[in-house]
Amino acid sequence: MADIEVFLNDVLDAKQKCRSTWRAWYSRLSRFSEAAFGKDWMKHKEDLTKKYTFHI
Repeated sequence: MADIEVFLNDVLDAKQKCRSTWRAWYSRLSRFSEAAFGKDWMKHKEDLTKKYTFHI
C-alpha cells in the first residue's frame, strides 16, 4: 500500500472528529470497487448494505 500515510491520516482525523473511520476509505476506494465489481455493485448486495451501513 503505497499511500498508507494518507489512509492512516484518514483514521486519525476521523477519530479526532468522532466520525466513522470507514467513511473516508469508502469514498477513496469506491472507484476501485466499481472498477473491480462493476458500477452500482452495492445495489446488488442489499444484504451487505443493511448489515454494514452503520460503518459508512
